[in-house]
Amino acid sequence: KREFDAVLLGWTGGLFPNPRQLWHSKSDVKGGSNFVGYSNKEVDALIQKANNTFELKKNQKVLQKISDIIYEDQPYTFLVEEKYYLEGLNPRIDSVEVVEKYGNALSLDLLYVKK
Repeated sequence: KREFDAVLLGWTGGLFPNPRQLWHSKSDVKGGSNFVGYSNKEVDALIQKANNTFELKKNQKVLQKISDIIYEDQPYTFLVEEKYYLEGLNPRIDSVEVVEKYGNALSLDLLYVKK
């Protein structure tokens, strides 16, 4: 109902981040996750572009641009962001180890490390 004076949030990320749920103006609906009412047409267009860009390096650049705009707009007061690594590998197959290194909430940097 958006009946709050302040809220403290904590987020986690995924291997392929999608900012649509939190930042797209279409998520600014009853029951949506954009409950602070953030709306920016440029961000909406960049989110659409990111979701249709499958080349990793190009996608990273679009996500970073979204992050930069949101940082400047300050719809939230960002208090802290921890850098962390997420690892995953399948021991049943001879594959590389996938390591995800987060630089910020929307950036993505995959490192493939040969075992």
